[in-house]
Amino acid sequence: MQNKDKQRTVKMTKAQKKQHEDNMKLPINQYLNSRTEDGKFEYSMASELMHYYMENPDKAINCMRLGNAFLHEIRFHREMSAKFLYENKKDLVEEVNERGQLMSKEECYLKHIQERGAEYLALSKLRELLSEEMIKYVNGNSFTFEVFNKYLEGMRAKLKEMGHELFPAKAELIMPL
Repeated sequence: MQNKDKQRTVKMTKAQKKQHEDNMKLPINQYLNSRTEDGKFEYSMASELMHYYMENPDKAINCMRLGNAFLHEIRFHREMSAKFLYENKKDLVEEVNERGQLMSKEECYLKHIQERGAEYLALSKLRELLSEEMIKYVNGNSFTFEVFNKYLEGMRAKLKEMGHELFPAKAELIMPL
């Protein structure tokens, strides 16, 4: 039985060796591993690219950009919701729809509800991005826990200004209308 396990291990090692050899033939590895006779990089940008390739801060930066976009989306839908609710409460509605016609009070109220729904969907997507996606890219070097925490604190402050919690402790009951 031990002989078969040993053979299996040897086969896996050979397969891994083959994979490693194939990987070393890739253009990126040829570029990054090219050295001069004195051991320096053959290409001037190889050192910077190697650091970037290993760390790749773009994934974390893209998450921050997406988080900021969600924040702007939340703000936009909140403002639009307030605008339609205000129009709904006025005696004479001045808001026009997509066809350029004056909206009724009922249409303004429905538009208010749609905007609130879009606001909360963006808030949900933001929470999911921060708690499930962005944390994956904390690597201790270019994107540390301190940087991640500072970003979360900033996001929490912005959402608090709008009346939202970043990570609520419990679910609220939302009654059907």
